[in-house]
Formats: sequence, C-alpha cells, structure tokens
Amino acid sequence: LGGFLAVSSELRILWSRPYLTRLWCIFEMAAFRKANPTGKIILKPLFLETFVVCAVFCLNIWLVIDEIRMQVLFMGDASDMDQTSAMVQGTFNPLSFLSLIPVIWCFHQCRRLFREKLEVVDNLKNFELAKVSCRTAEDREFIYHGIQMWYGSTEAFEEYV
Repeated sequence: LGGFLAVSSELRILWSRPYLTRLWCIFEMAAFRKANPTGKIILKPLFLETFVVCAVFCLNIWLVIDEIRMQVLFMGDASDMDQTSAMVQGTFNPLSFLSLIPVIWCFHQCRRLFREKLEVVDNLKNFELAKVSCRTAEDREFIYHGIQMWYGSTEAFEEYV
C-alpha cells in the first residue's frame, strides 16, 4: 500500500458524514502524507451527487402520484370535459396534497445536505484524534503509534489536519 501511496499524485477522499470519525480513514490520510509529502489531498463531498439522486427520485414519485391523481379525476375517460375545467377540478382534488409529500421530503433532504456541507469545515477546524472511533484497541494502538512516529505527536497531527 505504501508503494501505491508514494507514486500517487493525489488522494481523493469521497467525504461523507462519518469519514472523520473513523480512525482507519484518518490513518489513510496520515499514511498518504507521510509516503507522498508533495501529493495533493482532495476532499470531495458527495453533496451534488446525493442531491441529484434525491431530486430524480422525488420527481419520479411525484409523477406517479400525479398520474394516479389524473386517472382518478377523469375516471378513465375525459372526452366530454374540456382542459380548463379538468385543471380546476384537479387543483382541488385531495390527491393533489398527496403529491406534495415527495416535494417536502426533497426539501428536507436538501436542508440535511446543506447542514452536512457546513459540518465538513467545522469537523476539519475542530478535529480531535481522541474523538475518533476504532473497533479494536489493537488497531487504535497501531494507528496511534504510526501517527506518533510520522508526526512526532498526536497534537502535531491534529494541527496538520
């Protein structure tokens, strides 16, 4: 692994909320910087990608609900009803309110994504190695030992992050 890190020009991190809470992820950054001091570390949050998936999903659900609403409104045949009266009746149909559920859910997801975006900067500014979790004590000791050897102390590593 060290050989790959040494010849890589950059480390791209696909950031998600728990990234900076996992000790092995932090160790990955520390190992890259030690093996390749001139390499770039690019932090790539997945906000736009998550938003697009969420928006497409919500749009599809909204279209299905709207199609059901129109089928209920016309009861299969709307040949005797002109388009204007159909629109007016469709506006007051109780299923119209049901079609708002995906839109509300999408807005909620957007708010969550923007909160996470703010957390990225805050997590980096207030990073503390002691708050990072690891499943086993042996792994924690191994990683702390490596960080102390490479950076001199955990405090120096925290300052680097």
